[in-house]
Amino acid sequence: MNKDILITTITPDDWKVLRDIKLNSLEQEPIAFEEAEEGGKKYIERTEKEWRARLDPERNDRFLLFAKDIDTGTYIGTAFVSIEKGIGTIQHVFVDKDYRGHGIGLMLLTEMIARLRKRSDVTSAEI
Repeated sequence: MNKDILITTITPDDWKVLRDIKLNSLEQEPIAFEEAEEGGKKYIERTEKEWRARLDPERNDRFLLFAKDIDTGTYIGTAFVSIEKGIGTIQHVFVDKDYRGHGIGLMLLTEMIARLRKRSDVTSAEI
């Protein structure tokens, strides 16, 4: 697989991308969730307003990155970090099973760390 992958952010108008990739990660890796059934229910019942709020660019306590297959336009991975008291905690990294083994997770983490380093309010990061 020789794919061109873009690591990017999305806007609240793209909330369905976040919802779909979270549901996909739950389906492919249920063991990564404390309660897979509850996680699925939470994602399905979350309102559009709640999904949009997670992507609000004004929030400075978290951010998400996405991996997009440029050839197909498909979002195939994501990484999430929460920020509290100067510490960026990488909470979640997911790459679609059909794209694993090609360094996309590393691309997401590398960009996540680069963005954390640019923030004056973050003094350290942890996984």
